[in-house]
Amino acid sequence: MNPPPPPPPTPDSSYHVPPGPLTATRAEEVVRATAREFPNLTAPKSTEAQSLRECEELMLRMIWHLKLAGYQSGRQRNPSNAISLDKLTIFIDGAWHAYDVLSLGNVNEEIAIHFIEVWPANHVPDGGIPD
Repeated sequence: MNPPPPPPPTPDSSYHVPPGPLTATRAEEVVRATAREFPNLTAPKSTEAQSLRECEELMLRMIWHLKLAGYQSGRQRNPSNAISLDKLTIFIDGAWHAYDVLSLGNVNEEIAIHFIEVWPANHVPDGGIPD
């Protein structure tokens, strides 16, 4: 059973990426736009626990925004079998891809956003966190 589609973007959000091809380049645009939409989540944190919580929240918001942009997306299960707090999966060109999208657990440092493909992709369904 497929999850319901996400709601349409709110017209007043300049951070939502407009319709376009389901490419890795556009997926990266969505990831970076989501981080810009939530600067409070990328701001420096005073504890590692707070940084980890906000990294996970930001990654889940990225998943929802990817779905909003038309992608299938979810969480990444690491080779250790742990569900990642900084990696997500995206279905592109007929296959699942995994991307490391942010720095993890840094104290007193802004959370860095990146888009680095990692292997192997091991998709875990997740609806993310909506706006």
